Amino acid sequence: MNKLYQDYDGKTWARVSRPRARTLALAGYPVIMVPWKCRLAYIGAPICRVDVALLDSGCTFSELVERYAWYNCCFELGYYPAFYVPVNDCEV
Repeated sequence: MNKLYQDYDGKTWARVSRPRARTLALAGYPVIMVPWKCRLAYIGAPICRVDVALLDSGCTFSELVERYAWYNCCFELGYYPAFYVPVNDCEV
């Protein structure tokens, strides 16, 4: 996977794979999910912040990704979600 970096919310975010995003989300690191054609700074992008509190509400990471893709991913924004983590918070 190519290294992609985007600036958003005062931080630099790096794109990671789905298995890596799952590992980091379960470890407590902040993960952002967005359709793969969208930039994080795009005002209309449906951004979902994945954290431990969201995963503790009875929804697994895979279920959360499937639900997000069903409702937010389309031909205009991209069919699959992309995952981003802050560069300074964890090893990418």
